[in-house]
Amino acid sequence: MLLALSAEWETEVERGPDWLFVKLRGPADGDSQGTPIADNVWSLLQNHLMRRVVLELNDVPVLRSDLIGQLVRLNKQVQEQGGVLRLSGLSPRNQEVLRLSQLDDRFPQYADREAAVMAQQTVKPR
Repeated sequence: MLLALSAEWETEVERGPDWLFVKLRGPADGDSQGTPIADNVWSLLQNHLMRRVVLELNDVPVLRSDLIGQLVRLNKQVQEQGGVLRLSGLSPRNQEVLRLSQLDDRFPQYADREAAVMAQQTVKPR
């Protein structure tokens, strides 16, 4: 299922056993200012009665601070409900952004959705 979040951002949503898979697609500059990504993903989880989500970020060219802030907020909401948020498909550049933001330990990175579900990290936190 493809959903538009704004003129620049859209998601592709698939439901698997016990997991919701949300693939984010954003603009080349990665600007998510004004796009309620965290709220939209949270609503998807609620609508699907799910507590575990893999955000597939293969098509997010740049992790900017506004998007990182939304990921932090979403992760807090998910964890407060006893759920799990995992990230997959981060480019090496975006992995470095998380590391420099000192959030790589909060957001372990996985190569793809299968690795995320099985918790097989591609990059180990420091």
